[in-house]
Amino acid sequence: MKVLIIVTSANKRSEFSNKTYNEQEVGLAKALIRRGVECAIAFYGGKNEKHETVTCGEFQIEMYLLKGKDFLKTSVFADYTDLFNKYDILMPISYDHYETYNIARKYPEKTVVYHGTYFSKFNKRYNLKCRVFDLLLVPEYKRLNTLFVTKNILAKDFLNNKGLNNTSVIGVGFDREQIEKSEIYTSKVS
Repeated sequence: MKVLIIVTSANKRSEFSNKTYNEQEVGLAKALIRRGVECAIAFYGGKNEKHETVTCGEFQIEMYLLKGKDFLKTSVFADYTDLFNKYDILMPISYDHYETYNIARKYPEKTVVYHGTYFSKFNKRYNLKCRVFDLLLVPEYKRLNTLFVTKNILAKDFLNNKGLNNTSVIGVGFDREQIEKSEIYTSKVS
């Protein structure tokens, strides 16, 4: 099985080096690789496009920068049909990103949305954005029978409260190796 994790936020990257520390997507990819799943990660690159194999601890992970545009702090990618067709599962990040919906609409049979954010009364802009996206996208996700996996039970409850009940918890892709290599960790363990 081949999985492509697709980071749909519009945090533009130009390089991969020094981008793997504490990246939940990298931790998730490593966990999937440990289970025998071939895994790659795609990031928003703005006007940049790049493909590279990156060493992350003991693993080699294919990483892509995808050209696209920024729309409401989320990415809208150019046409990557050829790339997306190479993978059995497409795992875009966050239900409330327009590109996540685009991927779910175009590839309903192989999309599994990975979501982590949950309601916070202090996050007023995010809550407003969700209300708009909920009106437009949640009915479509239901119609497409989109699958969701979440980082924790709060995120699962957040989606379930919207009527997105095809949801499971798989946790956060925490990169244990990065912590174990740190000076603080090694001095405490020694």
